[in-house]
Amino acid sequence: MPHFSSENEVVLERSRYSVDRLEQLRKRFLGISELTSHPGIAIYVTGSYGRLEASPRSDLDLFLIHCDSEHERPIIASTKTRIKAELIKIPRELGFPAFSDDGEYLQVHSLKDMLLNLGGREDDSMNHFTARLLLLLESRPLLHDDSYDATMTEVIEAYFRDYHDHEKDFRPIFLVNDILRFWKTLCLNYEHKRNIPIGDQSKKNKVYLKNLKLKFSRLLTCFSTVIPLIAAPNISPQEIGALIRLPPLKRLEHFAEADTDRQRLYERVLNEYVWFMGQVSRSDAENWIEDKAYREDAFERAKHFGSNVYQLLQLGIKNTDNLRYLVI
Repeated sequence: MPHFSSENEVVLERSRYSVDRLEQLRKRFLGISELTSHPGIAIYVTGSYGRLEASPRSDLDLFLIHCDSEHERPIIASTKTRIKAELIKIPRELGFPAFSDDGEYLQVHSLKDMLLNLGGREDDSMNHFTARLLLLLESRPLLHDDSYDATMTEVIEAYFRDYHDHEKDFRPIFLVNDILRFWKTLCLNYEHKRNIPIGDQSKKNKVYLKNLKLKFSRLLTCFSTVIPLIAAPNISPQEIGALIRLPPLKRLEHFAEADTDRQRLYERVLNEYVWFMGQVSRSDAENWIEDKAYREDAFERAKHFGSNVYQLLQLGIKNTDNLRYLVI
């Protein structure tokens, strides 16, 4: 698992913790014979572990994609059941928080179906949209790295189907549009979660925290990719692959390093994000955000964070017409 460098010690410590915990998982997953006998299954983590910023309280988000190679044996239903059982049991034994909904989303997705249904009605209903975008935006391989790399390459190529006819002036609008669709879907999903019984303070506190995560980590995940993509005069599939293999903060750091105004804004983004990581990993996070004064301060910080990210976007598209491709 790769580390990434940064001058901020909190970010470095979170990266080290994430890498160590993922390595523990990797070693245990190597003992699952149903997985090791199917090397075409790419297993990857998303969320705070995928961003390399996890804490002991972080959830574990796992996804599985089968590459559907002609050399791969089909995965029968009983094998999938045994794989799912082990993927639930091992993290529990290692002290990770329990999966939500009893591991309902631990399904083996077909890469062939995912690409075939890209943009179609089944894209959302089969959870392909989420699995694909999280693969691109905040993932780390846990097992079968070759299959993970092959999956990533095929997904990127699907967004770059017209690239080879337009290498000098290609704009990755298809990919940018899908990332923006994902961002807006996250925003809509949050509004759905607000449909909670009046007076249930515990659920309200959880929703407050989800809103804070939406305004910080979810926003960072999406726009740390959108900004470099839309700012580049053109970009190749290989450059996209290199970009998205960096953690989100590192993507913005690279984007900012060639310009002093960008660097200044990036430092603000980094400082606010480090504050956010500390607050949402508190053992008393729900009680903390229940306090109105703390909550108002938190969302004021989120407002400044979003404004600084937007200003980075503005600097990226300065003296270009690229904003037009984000709007129309």
